Amino acid sequence: MSNEVLISYRYALFHVFRLHLQRAWAGCCVCAVIVLVTAGCGVTRTESPHFVALLAPFEGRYREIGYQALDAAQLALAQSRLQEPIDVLAVDDGGSVESAVLRARALSSNRQVVAVIVLGYAATDDATLSAFGDLPVIVAGHWGATSSADNIFLMAPTELPEALTISPRIDILDAAALEVPLVGGEIFALEQLADLRNDLTGITLISSASLPDEDFRQRYLATDAFAPEPNLIATQTYEAMHWYLDGLPPREHPLYFYTYNEQGQLEPAEAVP
Repeated sequence: MSNEVLISYRYALFHVFRLHLQRAWAGCCVCAVIVLVTAGCGVTRTESPHFVALLAPFEGRYREIGYQALDAAQLALAQSRLQEPIDVLAVDDGGSVESAVLRARALSSNRQVVAVIVLGYAATDDATLSAFGDLPVIVAGHWGATSSADNIFLMAPTELPEALTISPRIDILDAAALEVPLVGGEIFALEQLADLRNDLTGITLISSASLPDEDFRQRYLATDAFAPEPNLIATQTYEAMHWYLDGLPPREHPLYFYTYNEQGQLEPAEAVP
């Protein structure tokens, strides 16, 4: 087992136990912490599951990114028709590029990991993406990712950075203090923004994802009693997982522009900046 791969405590309490009940595959041992088994561990298995890893923040200020993504990935997996045993492996990015790089290296060396979906600044940094080697990686959203490697698939349109008026990797505390009008990225979709800024008018959010509709919302909330209200991060992760599960070639998405209404909810922008 690699010491670099850590799974958040909350995930271990709430989600792994749920997966154990719902997907008790023969020969698959699911504990409070998912153990990445190597050949030298002396464990006998009749069939080893494969994992699509989800590298994102599950601790700290940006933890809502990870939890939005996790249930969306599980929803996409539940709706797939795959016959082979496969599951989602949630991995905390450690809160820094340095720690994310270590986790990326650990994932790249594990043969049970067949692909990775990444979200958040640390997981999408060029250094982290390079550490995956030739492992297929889907960047769910933009997050300022710029890698052009053949194994890195960017969901965001190439023209997205040109539409932003601020840094695509700005810290949310700095973002909350900016003057409007502005056009920003996924960081402005986080729920905590409303706690950091009283007035959300004048903010335009640009994304490669569509807003969750009611059907998606109901299916998403049904995946877990602890599932949060889904937002853009959930929908972009859901589609990223389908890219892999359905074997579809990655494609660039159109640009979507959103603004906040008086109730503090995102809605399609009436005019594109």
